[in-house]
Amino acid sequence: MVFDSSASMEAAGFWSIKDFAIDMINSMNVGPSATHVCLVQFSMKPSVVFNFTAYFSSKEMASAIDALVYNEGATGKDLFGKYW
Repeated sequence: MVFDSSASMEAAGFWSIKDFAIDMINSMNVGPSATHVCLVQFSMKPSVVFNFTAYFSSKEMASAIDALVYNEGATGKDLFGKYW
C-alpha cells in the first residue's frame, strides 16, 4: 500500500484513505502463510511505515494504519505547475 501524505491530499482525503485501507485489510486473509502487506507513506520522500513481515494479523495491521498521522508534507510540482 502507498499512502500520499502530501499537502495536495488534504487531511480529509488522508482520513478517507485510512478508512478504505482498514476496510480492505479487514477483508483479507493476513497471516504468515497468507497475504503479506507493506505500507509506504510519502510526500516528497517515501518512508516505510511497516514492511511485509511486520504484522501477520489484520487486527494488528489495521491498528498500525489507524495510528498513522497526516503530516501534510510538501507536494512536488513539475515545470508546468502540475503535481507529481
